[in-house]
Amino acid sequence: MKSWIFTLLLLPGIADAQVPTMKAADLAALAETAPPPRAPVPATPAPPLPPARDAGPDAPIVVVPNAKGILDLAGIGQTEDSDRVPNPFRVRHRPQLQFRELPLAIGSVLVGDGAGEAAVIINGELYAAGDRLEDMAITSITADSVELRRGPILLKVPVQDQPTILRLP
Repeated sequence: MKSWIFTLLLLPGIADAQVPTMKAADLAALAETAPPPRAPVPATPAPPLPPARDAGPDAPIVVVPNAKGILDLAGIGQTEDSDRVPNPFRVRHRPQLQFRELPLAIGSVLVGDGAGEAAVIINGELYAAGDRLEDMAITSITADSVELRRGPILLKVPVQDQPTILRLP
């Protein structure tokens, strides 16, 4: 029933409708004009850079705290999978990493006359250069930072009022 009414109402209007046509002169004018420039294709974002390395193959990976005051060693070993062309079929799920957090509260730094005479109080205990904190060696102590070494990774812990959080895998 609906299609019958539809035919009665629309058929007279379609028959009287004017269909625009293009003439040869219109087509020639279109062929002579240059097509509009295309919008640039957005570039895929570059993969994140690895932690900064000094020159040389044996240079340590230097890690400093982020804006929240966290030294994240749990995420250093992860590589970011990136495709040059986005692949919607790649499985991108990664299980949550297991890590523990260790607060590093630097109470005070004692700097002596010589290079090896400095000491630092971390979490209420006294440490000197060469001592071990967890599984890291204290390599140097300056008035504004303490450097810890764990394998090829060199951690720079700044001396500040709030504790720096160290995330260990």
